Amino acid sequence: MTPKQPGQVPQTKNLIGLESLFLRIKFSHITVVMLGVVSVGLVAVTSNYLIRKLQVHDLTLGAGDTSGESYVLSQAIATVIERYYPRIHITIQETVTIQGLTEERGFKGSP
Repeated sequence: MTPKQPGQVPQTKNLIGLESLFLRIKFSHITVVMLGVVSVGLVAVTSNYLIRKLQVHDLTLGAGDTSGESYVLSQAIATVIERYYPRIHITIQETVTIQGLTEERGFKGSP
């Protein structure tokens, strides 16, 4: 190995491939690349966290007939959830019972 001037990498004929590449790369270049990778990773993790934190969820809950207990209970559950979790919005949807559906179509059932 024969160094030519201070600050230059010594030249060797025995080094091949990656070894010679590592000798030519300065540590300042490695530091800049690593800082760039870490910065991009930090931005990705932070943006993913913020997106999930600020996301609003809209739910629809089928709860039976409006005069039934399940509908009233579902409204109470929705009120409590929306009070403590303002990013969750629950819509209570009345569902038709089998009896109501058949009476609407003209079928009265067995006498």
